[in-house]
Amino acid sequence: MFGVLFGSASFGVIADKFGRKNVMMSASFVMLISSIGVSFAPNFGLFSFLRFITAVAVSGLFQTGYILAVEFIGTSKRLICANIMQIVFAIGELVLSLVAYFVRKWRVLELHSKAKKTILKAAKWNNATIPEHLLRAAEYTNVDPEFEERQQSSSPLDLVRTPKIRKWSMNIFFNWIVNALVYYGLSLSTGHLSGNIYGNFAILAAVEIPAVLLATWALTYCGRRYVLCTVMVFGGISCGATVFVPQYLQWMSTLLAVLGKSAIAASFAIIYIYSAEIYPTVLRSTGIGFSSMFARLGGIIAPIIIQLRKVYSPLPMIIFAIASIISGFLALALPETHNRQLPESIEEVETFGSSNDSGFERLLNRPRNLQNIGSMSPRTVRRNVEETRRLMDDC
Repeated sequence: MFGVLFGSASFGVIADKFGRKNVMMSASFVMLISSIGVSFAPNFGLFSFLRFITAVAVSGLFQTGYILAVEFIGTSKRLICANIMQIVFAIGELVLSLVAYFVRKWRVLELHSKAKKTILKAAKWNNATIPEHLLRAAEYTNVDPEFEERQQSSSPLDLVRTPKIRKWSMNIFFNWIVNALVYYGLSLSTGHLSGNIYGNFAILAAVEIPAVLLATWALTYCGRRYVLCTVMVFGGISCGATVFVPQYLQWMSTLLAVLGKSAIAASFAIIYIYSAEIYPTVLRSTGIGFSSMFARLGGIIAPIIIQLRKVYSPLPMIIFAIASIISGFLALALPETHNRQLPESIEEVETFGSSNDSGFERLLNRPRNLQNIGSMSPRTVRRNVEETRRLMDDC
């Protein structure tokens, strides 16, 4: 978990400076080598070091791939593409539980991660580029020459330097901490639930798939903010309800834990896409990276919280419930980003409007006409050319 924490922060900054795809390819290669090396580690020290390197690479691969997908896909399909990655994550957990049931030797189990090599090959094959005629059109467009300089000068401190982004960042970081705390806390609680540990793990992984699908449908029609609040509060209530289940109804505790895990899985899918949409382009990868870093703090705390059951058995679930409910209501202070264009720069976020919602909506609904094209980024120009061409084709 410390490796993921370190990788989340470092790869986020690196990806903003050197590009998403280059970082994703490098992380894939490092993950492949280190994960194979783990199975041959002769001592615990080398094992821990290689696991740390693997965790660093995994975080870099996932978050840069996620950002690349969100930025490359258009507004209408952005949500579906992002949540497909969450579903694949859940499928991976299902496969892990199945393989772990039949392969009890950890060295052999670790070697099965050779399949990760296919990720690297797929990334090479999926060499999609923007059509040449759109690039040529963008080159002849009046683009603000200062934009690239502002983009290169961004740093992690920009996450807390300006008022609006600082307020949103603190809120997002807390949401990520709570999401990871409850998610990993419930996953680690599988051994304390009634039934087979492999079966419980598989069930908790399987419920993530319909949860993410339901979240995708809700986000499409209801927006981000209220859906995030709803699933977080529902997850907290489910965790808290386990406290009142009598000993002879342990199946009900398992059911409530499953409902809580499904709600948190949905909130994880939401907070990923929500964070990517809130942060401007120049800080997007850095913002997701630091958000994921704070989430690892929740993952690190989760095993400690689980041990509190030795003091008072329902205490972990009480903590999960309170934290989840508080986090859900705090999400209401975030701006709504449903069906909005992604912001490009910090200045755009801070200078539009004085209130939270109205300022953000004015920013994201700003007119896209020729008079404003001089202040657009190259990415925005290319996107507008593509959207215009699509509209012309439809006509």
